[in-house]
Amino acid sequence: TKMARPQVVKKIWDYIKANNLQNPKDRRKIVCDDKLLTIFKPPVTMFTMNKQLSVHCKSEGGVSKRKRGSDSEEESEEESEGEDEESEEGSDDGEPKPKKAKKAAPKKAAAKAKATGGKGGGNAFTKPLQLSDALSEFFGGETGLNRPELTKRFWAYFKENGLQDPADKRMILCDDKLKELLGVDRFQAFGLAKYLKPHILS
Repeated sequence: TKMARPQVVKKIWDYIKANNLQNPKDRRKIVCDDKLLTIFKPPVTMFTMNKQLSVHCKSEGGVSKRKRGSDSEEESEEESEGEDEESEEGSDDGEPKPKKAKKAAPKKAAAKAKATGGKGGGNAFTKPLQLSDALSEFFGGETGLNRPELTKRFWAYFKENGLQDPADKRMILCDDKLKELLGVDRFQAFGLAKYLKPHILS
């Protein structure tokens, strides 16, 4: 059966909620029944679920990744904004020929190469971050996440807990756990980095 990864995840979550399989003390943790044990190996959390699902989704390959990208366009837009800013800074320095603006891919590649060779911007973007104890605990004790991974984890949390404002998907409505971490009731999704600054130590 062919199915996009987001649909698979949604159906599994529907099953988990319908059968009350979330740990009441920590709803990020899943208590597997006999049926879930056929596809998952405990311990299972909302963050390790996708990794374990990869074993069962080999046939999708690159297609599922593209589908996943379209289903979480807010996440991809936030990451592309960061890359676009880097490429714009690089192009201002070194390529003053507007006629070549149509060749977006080579221009971005050159800008990234320049950032990597000069200031090391490319490496800094994927460098593991030192997280505060509170942020590490939020993700079940995980450490060493880089910025793209951190962004993906938060978007997964937003969607799996239904925290996007139905009236404006760009706004996130904090649950108690997120409110305790960020100190706000709601915020604009693309402003997430601002609230994470106190929790990123390096």
